[in-house]
Amino acid sequence: MHQMLINQHGLVTSRESFMFGKSTSNQRIEAWWGRLRQGCADWWMEFFKDLRDSGLYCDDNIIHCECLEFCFMDIIQSELHRAAEEWNVHRIRPSSNAESPSGKPDILYFVSGLVYSQDYVIPIDVDEIEIAEDLCAVQPQAKGCSPYFKELAEMILDDEGMEAAATVEEASRLYIDLLDYIDAL
Repeated sequence: MHQMLINQHGLVTSRESFMFGKSTSNQRIEAWWGRLRQGCADWWMEFFKDLRDSGLYCDDNIIHCECLEFCFMDIIQSELHRAAEEWNVHRIRPSSNAESPSGKPDILYFVSGLVYSQDYVIPIDVDEIEIAEDLCAVQPQAKGCSPYFKELAEMILDDEGMEAAATVEEASRLYIDLLDYIDAL
């Protein structure tokens, strides 16, 4: 989307507007990814590998995938928001690069008009936005799963007097219980 829009305005070629590959020279984004992995992603990756290795999850089984998303997505999303909030209030040390900002990301973003910054906003025609949305935008699904699975899972929860999970332990139990109810159908 970025390449399409910037190319239409003739500012730079689409090749100049985006770099593909690893960002090995960008230590700040690499620090963010490292912190995210240490803070929560590694734990979840191991958790789901253990679930698969124990035979409770098969990534080739669409029902298992949908059920996993239904049970765990809200908890994972909450952790991702927490990790982002922690990152956005940490202090960025000054760099030897004079153009590189220092300070706290939230303050740099929300109060950018008060500190040195340059406005790079380019007006975009509404038609271009609609084309970009049609080509690239994916609408998020509730709880990460399909609406059909969500409806089925919510009917089972309602029929059985069960509630949505708020913790990993509750989500694990709900995942197993939902699979049992679905297998019995």
